[in-house]
Amino acid sequence: RSFFAMRRRNIVTFVAVSVIGLSMIPFVAKAAGGQSFVQAPSMDIRDNLYGNIADGLSEAGEYNRLNDFKYVYEQYGVVPREYMDMVTHVDSDWEEPYLNGLEYAENLETLQGEFIEELQELSPIKDLVNLKSIWIEYGDNTNLKELKNLTSLETLRISSSGYSDRANDEGTDEKPDMLALYDISELSNLSSLNEIKIYTQGLLQTVTMKKGTTSYEMYSPVIKSEQFGDKKIEYSEAYSNGENELFTEQDSLLKWENIPSDAEHLSFSWNVSNGKSFAFNGEVLIPINWID
Repeated sequence: RSFFAMRRRNIVTFVAVSVIGLSMIPFVAKAAGGQSFVQAPSMDIRDNLYGNIADGLSEAGEYNRLNDFKYVYEQYGVVPREYMDMVTHVDSDWEEPYLNGLEYAENLETLQGEFIEELQELSPIKDLVNLKSIWIEYGDNTNLKELKNLTSLETLRISSSGYSDRANDEGTDEKPDMLALYDISELSNLSSLNEIKIYTQGLLQTVTMKKGTTSYEMYSPVIKSEQFGDKKIEYSEAYSNGENELFTEQDSLLKWENIPSDAEHLSFSWNVSNGKSFAFNGEVLIPINWID
């Protein structure tokens, strides 16, 4: 069986582009100096943006602008940047794990969806201060520094399987190949957060051990956020290298003993919770590099 198995989601790409020949587009032709456009390669996301904007224009009774918007969208498959402030939620299937372009959705409040590959970059949303809810899969990063300025954020749910290739987390013996998220301290100053649910799996940095070594110890790199208060992080071994291997933890010092000579990795898991609204759980592998 695989080391880690989880349902995966994916986020789409938005790419900001500049369109040449704007005189071909009725309402843009009136704008001196041209117009910026946002292109979303995923049809799922284009449909999602289209729905947000078309519904907003229709509800506002701006039918001329609606017709112009539909014309541009249907002819060129792009979204005029001036309409991106009408996008308040993105909840769709994602074909590619990129958020480029969402930086223009300044009024975005909700980001979630079904994923094929995990997000590895959150910088496009780092300044979207109106974001209230994020449900994503996010891997190969150890911290959440891109979210530290999202002062309106109320709900955060993140999961990660540790695999860059979705096929490898579904019943194979492949090891994870993405870094685990273990430091969520950047969330500490987000006073609006009333729900954090994070479940992460993946790798820590490889450790080098001399052949014949049977024990290893390290301080845990796991850092919780202030929302967890004084709740203690509990540790255990995730996957044993044999019946005789012994894992212990005391005051965040992790120790493995009786490590077999053919061990490929060490492992541990952790969990910490504060009531029903805050939970941070993880499982990691630590690859071993044996040297003479």
